[in-house]
Order: sequence, then C-alpha cells, then structure tokens
Amino acid sequence: MIWQKRGLLILGTTSEKDMQVREIKEGYKFADKLFAKYPLLGNAILKESTQDKINEQAKKALDILVENPSYVSSMPINWYLFITLATINYAKKWDSSEESRFTKYITLQFGYRDDSGKIWGIISCCLEKALKSKNRFFLKDENGREFFETVLVHSFAPLNAWDSVFELLYDFLRNNLRWNYIKEDPIIEKMIVALNAKMNGNSSDDEDLFISSKEYHIRLGAKRLLQNRPEYTVILFDSIISRINDLIQNAAKEPRSYLDKLVDVWFANKISRLLDGEKAQITKRVSRTGDTALSYSKIRTTVVLSSSGISIAVPTIRLENTGHKYAEIKLYEEGRLISKEILEIYGNELGETVSGCSIPITISGLNSCNLKVEIICDGDVIYDSGKSLHKKFWIFKNGKEASISGLKPGRYEIYAPYVDSISFEEVDVFEKGNNYLDICLNDDYAIYYNDRLVAMDTSNIREVTISEPDFVEGCHYVTEEDECKIALVQDSFSIYLDRERQGNSIRIYCGSEEIELTDYWKDGDVCEIPLSSLSSVNNVLSISIVSLEKNAVIYEKHFLVLSNLSISFNKDCYVMQDDYDEAFADIRINEEMQRHNIQIGEKVIAIEYEDGSIKVDVPAMTYHWNNIDNIYPGENVWIDDIKQGAELEINCSSELDFEVEIWDERFSDSKIDLFAIAEQERSKASYNYPVTVSVQNHRYTLGQIIFSEMFIRMPVFTSDEQFIYWDGGISFIGNRNKRIRLDLYDEENQAYSLDLKFDDNKIELPEDFVDGEYTYSIVLESEDEELILAQETQFFGNPNKYRFENKVIEIFEVTEDVEEGTKPQEIKPVYIENIKFIERNFVASEDGIFDIYEGQMFFVRPDGSKKYYSRKYYTNKQTGFSFYKINPVKIIYINEKLLRIVNEDDEGLYCYDNFGTSPRLEITDREPRIGAKNYKDILFYLYGSNVKRLRAQVTTPVISTYSNVRNDFEKYVEIDQREVIEADVSRRMIINAGPGTGKTWTLIEKIINLVDVQEVDPETILVLCFSKAAVEVVKNRLKKAADEERVSEVINLVDVRTFDSFASQVLYWVKDESEYDNLQYYDIGKVNYDERINLFTSTITDLPELMEQCCHLFVDEVQDLVKERARMVLAMIRNIPESSGVTLLGDACQSIYDYQAGNDRMTSKQFYSVMANDMPKFAYYTFTRNYRQEDELAYLGDGYRKHILSGRIKDCDAYWHNDVEKRIPQFKEYDADKITQSSLRELLNAGTVGILTRTNGQALKISAALREKGIDHVLKKRLRDNTLNKWIALVFNDYELTSVDEEDFTNLYNQIADPEDAESYEVWNAIKEAARVSSERIGVRDILKGVMTNSRSMVLYSHERVSDLTVTNIHRGKGREFDAVLVENDIFSEDEKELEEHKVCYVALTRPKREIYRINAKADYIRIDKEGDRRCFKSDYVGFNKQRLTYFEVTGEPDIDLRSFVRENEAQLYIRENYDDLVGKKIVLIKDKHKSEFVRYKIVLGEDNYVLGYTSKEFYESLSRALHTVYKLPSRAELYFNVYPERFTDIYVDDVISVIDQLDGSEMGVKAFGEMVTWNAVTIVGYSKAEY
Repeated sequence: MIWQKRGLLILGTTSEKDMQVREIKEGYKFADKLFAKYPLLGNAILKESTQDKINEQAKKALDILVENPSYVSSMPINWYLFITLATINYAKKWDSSEESRFTKYITLQFGYRDDSGKIWGIISCCLEKALKSKNRFFLKDENGREFFETVLVHSFAPLNAWDSVFELLYDFLRNNLRWNYIKEDPIIEKMIVALNAKMNGNSSDDEDLFISSKEYHIRLGAKRLLQNRPEYTVILFDSIISRINDLIQNAAKEPRSYLDKLVDVWFANKISRLLDGEKAQITKRVSRTGDTALSYSKIRTTVVLSSSGISIAVPTIRLENTGHKYAEIKLYEEGRLISKEILEIYGNELGETVSGCSIPITISGLNSCNLKVEIICDGDVIYDSGKSLHKKFWIFKNGKEASISGLKPGRYEIYAPYVDSISFEEVDVFEKGNNYLDICLNDDYAIYYNDRLVAMDTSNIREVTISEPDFVEGCHYVTEEDECKIALVQDSFSIYLDRERQGNSIRIYCGSEEIELTDYWKDGDVCEIPLSSLSSVNNVLSISIVSLEKNAVIYEKHFLVLSNLSISFNKDCYVMQDDYDEAFADIRINEEMQRHNIQIGEKVIAIEYEDGSIKVDVPAMTYHWNNIDNIYPGENVWIDDIKQGAELEINCSSELDFEVEIWDERFSDSKIDLFAIAEQERSKASYNYPVTVSVQNHRYTLGQIIFSEMFIRMPVFTSDEQFIYWDGGISFIGNRNKRIRLDLYDEENQAYSLDLKFDDNKIELPEDFVDGEYTYSIVLESEDEELILAQETQFFGNPNKYRFENKVIEIFEVTEDVEEGTKPQEIKPVYIENIKFIERNFVASEDGIFDIYEGQMFFVRPDGSKKYYSRKYYTNKQTGFSFYKINPVKIIYINEKLLRIVNEDDEGLYCYDNFGTSPRLEITDREPRIGAKNYKDILFYLYGSNVKRLRAQVTTPVISTYSNVRNDFEKYVEIDQREVIEADVSRRMIINAGPGTGKTWTLIEKIINLVDVQEVDPETILVLCFSKAAVEVVKNRLKKAADEERVSEVINLVDVRTFDSFASQVLYWVKDESEYDNLQYYDIGKVNYDERINLFTSTITDLPELMEQCCHLFVDEVQDLVKERARMVLAMIRNIPESSGVTLLGDACQSIYDYQAGNDRMTSKQFYSVMANDMPKFAYYTFTRNYRQEDELAYLGDGYRKHILSGRIKDCDAYWHNDVEKRIPQFKEYDADKITQSSLRELLNAGTVGILTRTNGQALKISAALREKGIDHVLKKRLRDNTLNKWIALVFNDYELTSVDEEDFTNLYNQIADPEDAESYEVWNAIKEAARVSSERIGVRDILKGVMTNSRSMVLYSHERVSDLTVTNIHRGKGREFDAVLVENDIFSEDEKELEEHKVCYVALTRPKREIYRINAKADYIRIDKEGDRRCFKSDYVGFNKQRLTYFEVTGEPDIDLRSFVRENEAQLYIRENYDDLVGKKIVLIKDKHKSEFVRYKIVLGEDNYVLGYTSKEFYESLSRALHTVYKLPSRAELYFNVYPERFTDIYVDDVISVIDQLDGSEMGVKAFGEMVTWNAVTIVGYSKAEY
C-alpha cells in the first residue's frame, strides 16, 4: 500500500524515482534547483521577471543550435534545462488539443515558423536530454518517445485541461468524503486504482470517463500521469482535494504551486455558477459528530455520555473495497444481542464509506456492563470489540469516561445496571437512581464493587506514607480483566512509617506473597523496595498493604513493570489539521522501537503486548461547537445562531493544560457557555471575536463569533459581455433579507451601482458599461445605516482588451520572418500608439488563435514632432512616388515577447536600406520601384528584448535634449575658507559646496572671528538650524572653543535656534509686548508648524524693525529650504538691516527634499534661483577640496557633482553608468538577510559602517534581520524634536515627595540614566532653566510644566544610541559620514533617472570616507505614500487577480496613542519594572474589535501577551491611505472594517520615552503633581507584515 510509505513521502515515492522531491545541494544553480524541487516542472510558481530571464536564456541557446545543429549533442547542460523550462512555460498558455498545432505553437513562441519540423526536432532533443539527465518524468510508450504528451504532463496543458480533474475531485470530496477531508486518507489511493482500471487502454484525448453516470472529460496530460505514475498521482490528487477543501472552508493560504493557482481559478468560476442546492451544502455545515477510521484496524468504539444518555460512539469507516450492499452493527451484552442497526454506505465505484453513528444504551435492560460491538459488511465481520468495552460500571467526568485506575478527588457520575452493588468510603452521593449515581470523591475515598476494593485515594493514606513509583505519564496497560499503570524496573516502591510502633501492625504483599520488610529498611523509618526485587521484568505486579489493627486492606495497586518504555512525539500537541501532517510517535518498549503514524482524531495509540495492549495517550486536543445548528466554513458562528445551551467543548489529553480566549476573556473550563458570552458582548461588540486556544505554548485559532454581517470569504466575481456573475453570497453570514448592492468605482468616482440578490448568480450589465479595472464595494442597506461588507479591486470584462491601453510600443529591431536562421535587424525607431483591442480570432499565417489589436504607427522627426505613416494607398502627383497603406497597423499578440505587425490588409511592411547611416534600415510607406534593391518586403515580427518599452500614459516618445535654461551655479566661484571666515560682518554670501569641504567648520570659525576679532556682540548673531540636534552640535562646538580658551565665554550667548523656535519666540514677544494686533486671535502654542512659520513671515514683513538687532544671520543646510521655511529665510534677508551680513551654507547637489513641496512652487531649486537672480548684494562662492573622502571616491563624487549642477540628465545618466556604477562592487554577502557579524567584522574593525537604503521599508527590513541575528546597530528613524527621555517619568513616578532638591534628584537619576545620558548636574541645570526658578528645591509640578512648555536643552530629550553600525535610508543619512558604506542595490536598478534621483545617489556616494559596496535588501515593489507621510508599504496579488496589503511601515512615536499607555491597567507598572529589557522586544498589533472613532490596534508585547497601549489616529490615517491606494478607491470612499488587517507582526520596541501632559482623571498607575502628570510609553518600529 502506498500509504505505508508515509515516512518517505516528503521526498516523493520510492518506486517512482523520477517523481521524488530531491535535496537541493550546495552549488546548485537556479535551473538545477527547479529540477530538484519539482517532479512536474510546470508546478513551480515563478515571478514574471524570472520567467522572462529563463525565456531569454532559452532563446539565445536555441538560436545558436538553429545555426549550428551539430552542437545539440555537446552543449552545456544548462542550455537543455532552460529550453525545457521555457517550453513548459509556453505550453501552459496553449489552448488547443491537436499535436500538429502544438509543435507550431511552441516553435512560434521561440520566434520561429517551423514548417519543416526542424526547430521542434531540436527542442525535442533538448527536452529528452534535460529530463533524462535530471531523471524527471519522460514518457515512452510502445510507439517510441512521446514529447507532446510529456510536455502536457509537466505543464498541466492545455488551458483549462485540468478543470475536469478538479470537477471530479470536487465531486469526490462531496459524495465520497462528505466534505470530511483527511490528509493522506487511503481512500484516495483506492480512487486512483479505480480510475486506472477504468482508463486501462484509453489512449485518446477524446474518450470520456463515466463515474456513477456522470461524464468527465479527462484530458490527455492528466490521463497519462495517472496511467504512468499512479503513486505520485495519489499525492497530487490529495493536494488538490486539500486545496478545494481549504477554499470551501475559507482556510486557503497563498498558492504554493502552479496547480494551486489553477484550482483557485477553477473554484472562482465554480462557485459563481453553483446551483442553490450545492450552495447550501458548502455554505453551512453541521458541527463534527465523530472520528473517521481510515482502516479496519483503526476502528475504535467508545462509551460516551451526552444529555440524552449513554451511547456507543461508532466512527465513520473507510471500506477497503467497493460494491457493498449492506452494513450493520450489532451490540451484545454477555453474548446476548441487545441491539442491531443498519448503517449507511455512501460513495461510488471510486471508494465507499460506512457512516458513523451513535448507538443508545438502555441501562435498565442490562445485567452487566460487559458489552461487545460487531460491525458487519456483506456478511463479513470487519470489527469486533472483544472485551475492550467490558467494565464493572461506567464512571464519567465532564461527560468523558474516566479510568477507574487513579481517580482523583472530585465530581463524577456513575452508571451501572445495579448501583446497589457499589459502595463507598469518604464519598458524597448527591443523587441516586436505579442506574445512576452523582458523587463527589473526597480525600481518602475508597470504592468497592461487590465488596471488593476497586479504587482508592492513594495520596493520603493515614496509617503509612507511600511513595509510589513514577508511573509513565499518559500510558496504561489494558487487559480483558483490568487496566493499570506502567512503571519502569529501575524505580522503587517506598513506605514511610514508625518502625517501632507500626512495624508489626502492617503487612505488605506482592500478589499473595508477603514481603519481608526487614530486607528493605533504609535510613530509619524508610522502607524502600526496588521493583526489580519483586518480580521478573515485564510482568504485572499487584501490591497491597493490610492493616492488622483495622483488619482491612488500606492500599492496593497493580501495575506493569517494564525494563524500558520511552515515548517521543514529533510535536508537543496535535490540535489543527496541519499538526497531523507527517505526525508520528516513536515508542520504545523494552528493546523494540516502533514508529506509529498518527491520524487525525486519533486519541490513543494501542500496541499489543503480552495478553493485552499498551495504550499511549496522544497529546491531542479536540473541540466541538455544541447545540449550534450552523457552523460556517472556517469555524465561523453567527451571533443569532447562538441559543440557550450553546457551548464550546474542549477535550484534552489529561497532561495538557489549555486556556481559551474569546476576545479579552480567558477560560480554562472544558465547556464554555457561548450564550452567556454572546448576551454580554452583543451590545458593545462591533465585529467578529476570534476564539483562540493556547496549549503547550502554542496558540491556535478555533473560529470566530460573528457579531456583524460579513462575508467570511471575499465574494468571487466573473464576467462576460452581458453579465457579472457572482457566488450569490455563498460566504455571507447575517440577515439575508436585507437589500445589498454592488458599487463600482473607477479611479475618481462611483461609476455604477448595481443591485445584488442573495442566491441569484447573475447581474445584468448596463448598456453603457465599459470594461475595465474597478474597485467594488458591496453595501448592505438597512433602515438606519449602510454597512460596507467587502471591498476589492478587480477587472470586469476582458483584460486583454486593455493590454496596451495608454501605452506606446517602441520598436528598434525587426525580422523579415521567423523561419530558421533569420536574425533580427536594427531599424530607426518607430512607435505605435492609440492601440485598441479588435478581437481574439484564428490567424491562418500563425496557425493559431491570438489577440488582435490595431494602432497608429509613426516615427519622430529630428525636431521632435511626430510623422504618421500613410493611412491610404495613393500616388504623389508631384514626385510620382506611390505610397501604400500602413495605418492602422494590425498587431497580432503571440506572447509577451513576440508580436507580428502587418497592415489592415494583412500585408507586410517595407524596409528601406539607407546606406551610410546607422542604423541603415528604416520602415517606409513608399512603394519600391521595379528593380529597386534597397527595399525589403517584410513580414514584420518583433521578439526577445526588441519591444524596448511599454510606457504607461505616453502620447509622444521622450526625446532626450539639453535644457536651454540658464545654469544659476555657473556664477559660483572658488574661494579659500579663510577669506569667508575673515570677511567683514556686513558681507553677504552664499556658499554652495560639496560634502567634506568644511562648511560646518567654516561656520563655527566665522562666528568665532566675528566675536573675537571683529568684536561683534554675540547676542546680535543669529544661527538657524533645522533640528534641535543640529542646534546642539553648533552650541557644543562653540562651547568647546570657549573651553579651549580660543574665544571668550561670551560666545555661548550666540543665539542658535531652530526655525520653529525662533519664529515662536518672536511671535510670543510681538503678541505680548507690542501693539501689533494681527496676532490677537491666535493661540501661538496651538498653531501648527506651517501656520506658525507663515505668521512669522507676514509679521516681520509688516514689522521689519524686528530684525534690527540682528547683526549677522547664519543659515546652515540651505539646500533643504522649501515652502514656508524658504520664504521665511528670504523674508528675513529682505528685512534685515542693510548693514547686517548674511552667510548661507549648503550643497544644491544634496537638495533631496523637494518632494515635500508638493504643488508649492517654492522648491530648493526656486530658492537658489531667487538667491542667484534677486539678491544683488550677495557673493557666490564654492569650496572644492574634499577633506573627508579618499582621493578616488572624492574624484568620483566631484565628477558626478559637476554633471548634476549642470542639470543635463543625459550626462548624469552616462556618468552614473559608465563611471560610478562600475566602480562600486558587490559586498561579499550581497543578500542583506545573509549578512553576519563575521562578514562585517573587517569593516567594523576599520571604523564605522553605514547601511544606506533607498526607502525606509528597506532599512526596517535590514534592521529586523540584523536584530534577529543579535548584531548591534542603530536604526536611524523619524525623530520628533520633542520626544522626552524615559528617565523623567521613571524618576518622578517613583518619588514620594512633591518637590525635589539636587541631591535627591541626582540619586534617583543616576539609578536610571543610560551611560550615554548627560551628567546629572547638566540635567539639573536644564530642569532649573525649564522651571524658571533659582531655588534649591523645586516643585515637581513646576518641573513638569516647565519641561512641557519652556525646555530648550537637549539633555531632556531622547537621543539616538551610539553604534559603529548604522542602518538608515539615504535621506536620513544625509549629513552623516562613515568609514565604509553598504548601499542598497535599488539605486542601480533604473537605466534613466530624474535629476532628483541623481541627487539621492550623490548623497549615497559621498557618505563613505574609504569604501563603498552594494547589497540587496530583497524588498522589491515597495510603494510610498506620497500624498501623506511618505510611509512605505507593499501589496501583493493573493489569488483571483486581487491585491492585498502585505507590508506596512510602522514608524515610531507618530503611530502610538500616547494617552493609551496610561489608560491600560497596570501598563505603567509593567513598563517601570521592565524598562531596561523592553527595547528590541517583539510587538504584535492586534485589531481592536470594539466600536471606536477609528480603527485602532492593541500594542501587545509578544512574549508576555501584555497590552501596553493602542495605535494612534495618525497610524489609522496612514494605513487608510495605503489601503485606498491598494484597493484603488477614491479618497472619499469609506473603507470597511475587514479591509484592515487583523494583525501586524515583525515589529519591535524601539525606545522607552516619557510623556508630560495635564491631568484629565483617566490616568492609571501614575502620580499626579497638581494638574500635571507624567508617564512612560514605548515607541515601535518595523516593516510590519500584515496578517488577515
């Protein structure tokens, strides 16, 4: 039997060697890996780009073979492999069935018309060599080699060929399995045997298969696989049935194979056309009723207790063969037949099953509990329970039968024909009937049956203390007479007693022989009896202790003693179906090892041993939804189906502890009252509540309670010319009497609104319906609201119609024909635009069915204008030249790489050979004159890379030209830094210089010169910076100069500020101290940043005297000035006194923030233009010497800089590709996820290392990989200048007084501060400055209020950690320098770049001092929220051509609701106790299911499952924008709740911070200081993975 080979199936079958999955060995190339991993090569899912590369390599190899046929026998093996893979890929799209057309179709895909069959002969030879060399399926029959059928098998071709197989297996799941799929069910093997017998000798593609009178058209490829590789077909068909079952149950994961994708497409069409009766079968299902025995040896009958009484549970049984007429079950008591029932047999010739049942027991009619069950099929007994059901009486706990051996104190129920024969000691009897006892076993209990002791409490015997052997957990030895535990011979039996007082009053017996205690006394009053001394190994021992004083047995136990018993399961526990994949237990009994394969539902493993069997409990947990009529696919329960008595029942192995969680309530009872939960939550719950269970440190989702109408699976829509088809709401849960509609949105507006009806599959399309991609919303209407149930983006209509919509084809190469040996020829570029779909039809010249388009062909004149080719046949009377009709051209789409172009009359085009030009050939619409030799009449084909570009939304080709715009940077002249430093205070200058040229040094030295040499009042010098960190750098350098006595300490009075800080200071002063009334209605503190800057600009324009005290203005990094800040600086320059000087420093090549300007015209470029053309008093200087980089890097950057400043993009592109790109090698660990500490060691030993990425998503992904490997690094992230250090809340919430002095503060601060935090005296001074007090003791309230409103010192704020390794995107890396840089390969991916992108690349190139390498983050297709906060996200297709958000950037403080951290009970206490260990911990965001203003997520600490807080509204808004983009919804369209992912993972705690705010009364776990309060929060980061 195939299924006896379970242990080998992961590598394929044993006898079919060519169908094994093989180990991928070191050194394997890509093609080798595919051949090793996939027995059927077409089953691999490949990216389009990967498949293109395969096709390209195959084309090159085939071209060489066509020219040199003799190479076929000696070419490299990879050539064979690529040609084979390309052939199989092309075959997937073939939609015919004739072999002759197949060979022509394949050769045409390679770019050849193969009328002679030569090309196919070469391809066939490659197929054979590849498949045989790799030992893969290659079909040979009595007629020789079957290349055609071999390719069909590998490619699952032709199109839709496997649909009949899917239909057959769907019917098998429904009729033969009754929707009860079990992985590796042997009935699937029986089905394959039966199908093989039916197909024996069937060699045609036309012969149909009949199963129970239903016809199936199984196509040739599937037929050949089944006939020739039946063992592999079992595995393949099992996977198909599993996929169909998962789709029905709404549990399908991402397709892992091409066959999965085929099943998904088939199923989408299937459910949209199901009849109502079939829908009802798979929409709802009854809760599971029993187990399934996959073979006769697995049949187990059990006694169960339910609300209706005691019954015998009989499992569903797979029959070993088919054609059975009847099956029955007989129940005997002591040989007397007491019950007989007919059992249902279902299935057909592919496999039959006996339906499980429950046989009720009438206890009053019994004389004993010795029952026996026989199951008979057509007269043959297929199961006999023997004595396995013989019992003295039945005892149940929580409805489950309990073993009489080892009962623990507690509540039980006993059933027996004669309960009077049962007596007790220390047992409370609550209720007694003729056949029933409700009891509670107390400590020291004893149970007697017919006055014989059958059970007792051995844990607390008063006469003696007994230490039993350590019985093997979860194991029992069962014989016909009894059941006992198992001990190992190495163990012992110990008794503790008073030897003098009790030594003569106690007798111990082994069986009937007394044990002499004098032989075993040890250490005083301990009597230790080794089990090995009592009996030979492998026997059952019976130990009893008799009290002579009581004249009674006070202890009795019998157990099996073995020399060895070890049990090892491959998993901790078995709960869900996936847990049973390859599930097994290794059991060693004495010297014999057995591997037992565990089937789904198997609770006990029985192993025959001596006169009985050893039963091993499987650590399994099962669950049942009781008293609920409808359980929807995916274990979903509708709230209105939860009636009184509904419960969730959990059955666990005795050694398993579990905890069920329903929303935020936890339960450990085996039965959970669902009705009580539903009633409690009904009013406040908005959405679905997941039901999860945690067992053995594993978490499983059992199902969901659905509170609001929803689709549990996205509805499936298909369409044709007249109708949209849908599944009729097959997956809908809720009130089906409400009205629903389908709203379709294009990119801007709601385009159509169509009525839907449940159970009606068809929606008629409006007459004006236009095919295209729409975002749909399904809206449920009710009296008071509309509820969006589903949203997706989907193409309605024929997508092929829009293949070239809004695209232009550029043509650079053609071929005269695609006969063998024809080479492509370069032509002058021509273009085709306005391309429209015409039809899909048979094309005689290509002998196949193809999509046909038409378009307008043109070329581009030297001046850049278009010239269309002729649209008619005519003769020019003046020149006498005749012209033929080219436009509209007809485009025959053969494949992604091959087009054929003819005119409307199917005529080929002429090419003119223009000698002396390059390229020589050009398309012409002029008819050649008779005898002309420089014309070629061509059938116009394009293939390979010759379709150069398909540019979206292009109406004219892009012609690269030089800009005629004046270059403002030509006026900048080189100057020595000393001249700038020593220039007079009144001089105005702007310096544009590259990195490493000493701009910041010059700024500091010039300030020193003004104060020290020119004796300028330092308070009249104003320095503006972009951030508090930059302010701190300038201040520290000035302070250092004073400390080194290079300048007087008065230099510390220089006013160094951020733009916002300076604007705020001026606005506060004007409002409070002047008569200027334009500010009277503004609350300056609450005005947002942009508005505050604008207010400042307008104020100094009205009041220029505000700038009178400024003697010299410095602005650093002016290239970053855009929008409000640029206008602010320009206004300050215009309103500063004429005698005042200005120094602006920056680098225009690093102006990479122009994107922030959006539609605002004030970009960095505009700022530099204004400075160059509207500021006549300014001098323009540059520095050229690079002090930072080694010579080669400096030279490279300098050349790049000159081209960027010129503005000539073409020159920038050329320099980047020819000079820069070629000089940046790959790092030795090119893939970022493979970087290790050792691979970085050489770079880190030499200095600092920066990993620079193009996007923040890439940086987060690399950071996560480094974090997982324990590699220390700093992630440079989005920082807010007002993020307070964690110590503030930690210090003051642990402080008992309301005021503090420096000594107390220092003690508290030093206990908490990190090594990189400031010294305590600096912090104390900053606190005093913020609180604006000079006293020695300061009120905590004053401190908190001052820090919140007045603080300027950086020592109070969070700061970046210091590390030699930094990960950052290029934008945030600007201004940083590293000894070595690893730059993400994304910047090398574009052939042509915009000027802004060249600036980004320039920044990356100028960061390293010594070395630069490239790496690959493997984070492709990242999208950026350009309309919002430029957050990164990614979406992927997830089946049925639908997209879903898959990754989303979590960015730090903006994403957390700061207030929520003080509203979660005990969250503050947890943070204060664990703050040192929190950074780097994993976080999971879990969607909150309660109603709120917006969708928010719980911030849950992964390892402790601790809720710390919630996400912010800003996070919700960013996420919503991303989802609008993914689903292509207009911004005003509402998103429905289920579009938002359920969870986000791969997130980490980045920092612990402090928050200060005014008290509002909702705070928990913190102290209040007057109206002020402070608390801790955690910031989180990650390129998070979305889960649904």
